[in-house]
Amino acid sequence: GILFTNGDNDTFPLWFLQTVEGVRTDVRVANLSLLNTQWYIKQLKNQMNVPITFSEKQIDNLHAYRDSRTGDIIRVQDVMIDHIIRNAELVMGPDSTLEFDPPVYFAVTVAPDNKGGYDDYLVMNGLAYKLTTTKGERQVDVDLMKKNLYEVYRFRGLSDTTVYKDENSDKLTQNYITAFMTLSMTLSEDGDTAGAVEAMEYARKHLPYKWELDAFAGDVYSRYGMRDKIDELYENAIKREPNNHKYIAMFAHFFRRLNDEDRALEILEEAYGHNLDDREFMMDLVRRNYHMEKREEMDSVLRDWQIRHPDDKEFQRMVRPQMPKATVVNPTDAAGNPKVITVPSNPSKQ
Repeated sequence: GILFTNGDNDTFPLWFLQTVEGVRTDVRVANLSLLNTQWYIKQLKNQMNVPITFSEKQIDNLHAYRDSRTGDIIRVQDVMIDHIIRNAELVMGPDSTLEFDPPVYFAVTVAPDNKGGYDDYLVMNGLAYKLTTTKGERQVDVDLMKKNLYEVYRFRGLSDTTVYKDENSDKLTQNYITAFMTLSMTLSEDGDTAGAVEAMEYARKHLPYKWELDAFAGDVYSRYGMRDKIDELYENAIKREPNNHKYIAMFAHFFRRLNDEDRALEILEEAYGHNLDDREFMMDLVRRNYHMEKREEMDSVLRDWQIRHPDDKEFQRMVRPQMPKATVVNPTDAAGNPKVITVPSNPSKQ
C-alpha cells in the first residue's frame, strides 16, 4: 500500500520499523513535506515503485503555482498526491465496489488541507484513513476500528510514567484519544450504547491521563445516566485540574443533563471557591444562580467579586446599573473566616 504521512514525527518511526526491524516493507511511506522536492519524487518513482508516470524532466519542472481560477497556491505535494492517486489502478473489491490497488492511506496526523481534496472519500480505521471510491461525511469502518484499537494496537509504555516522552511524543498520543472518541461517537450514533461506553472505558484504562479524554467520557456517561461515573470523574478533575475552567464547567452541564440542578450549582460554587480571582468561574456561578432564580445568592457573588476586585472597570460597567445596596458574605476575608460586609451601591466613591 501507499501511506501518506505529514512530517518527521510520524515518518521516521515508520522508516525505522521498515529499515531496521523489517516490519511491513510492502508499504510505501510517502512523506508530504519531502514530496515538494524533486529528488524525493524521483526516489519514490525509481526505488519504491510508487505509481508516478512523470518523466525525469517533468519532475524537474514541477513547482508551486497559483490557480488562476481560485487564486489558491497549488504546492508540488498537492500535484503529486493527485498524480499518485490517479495512477493507482482500480479493481473490483469483494463487496463489488471499486478499490485502489495498491490501497492508499493518509495518516491521521495529516492535516485536512494536506489531503489533496480527498477528505470526503476517506474512511477512518484507527490511526489512518483509507481512500475509497465512496463519497461521504465522517466515514468510519467500525469493525476494523474496533479490531485495531482493541486487538492490534498495544499501547505499550503510553501510561508508564518512567518512560520519557518529549513534547512531540506527548502531543502524538492525542491521536489515540481522537480515535477512541471517534469510535465512541460513531457507536453512539448507531444506537450502540454499550459499545460507546466500552470505548471510553478502554481508552481511559490504556491511555495516559488527558483531561480532554475524561471530558468526552463524561459527556458519554451523562448521556446514558451514569451518575457514579460522573462523580468519579469530577473527584479526579477537582484534584488534577481545579483551575481548568473549560473542563470543570463541563461538570455543571453533565449534572444538569442528569436533572440535578442543585449538584450543578454546588460544582460551580466549589469551582469559584478554588478560583476566587477568575472572572470566568465567577460569571458561571452568577449565571447559574440567575437561571435558578436565586437573586440573593447571585448578588452576593457579584458583591464579593466587587470587593475583591475594586479596580475591575469592565465588571463595574457591566453590573453597576443593576447593583442595589446589599449585604453579602465574603468567604475569604483576611482572617480566613466568613465575614458579613455591607456594601453601598457605588463603592468606588467611598
